Amino acid sequence: IRPWRCECCGGNFIVSLMFDEAVEGFDGFSVSLPARRYGKETFLAKLKAAAEEGLSELLEIEGEERERWLQRQEEGKAVSALISEIKSEIGLLP
Repeated sequence: IRPWRCECCGGNFIVSLMFDEAVEGFDGFSVSLPARRYGKETFLAKLKAAAEEGLSELLEIEGEERERWLQRQEEGKAVSALISEIKSEIGLLP
């Protein structure tokens, strides 16, 4: 979380959370909240709510990626087993 002071009015903050670009299809999110409009507690509560919303999205993406990875692992095992069976049938394995 990084606060930035607005060059124009000096009072706005943009809070930006950027994540590793290696996460396929996700490049981060940002929240823009005018600090002058809210008191400190309200500002922090709104920031926390926005971060929690983004976290649930990240966890969902992570779960989907993990499922795809597990599926690829299972497919790889099945292909390896099939290749071993074929090699055994044609006498390439002892």
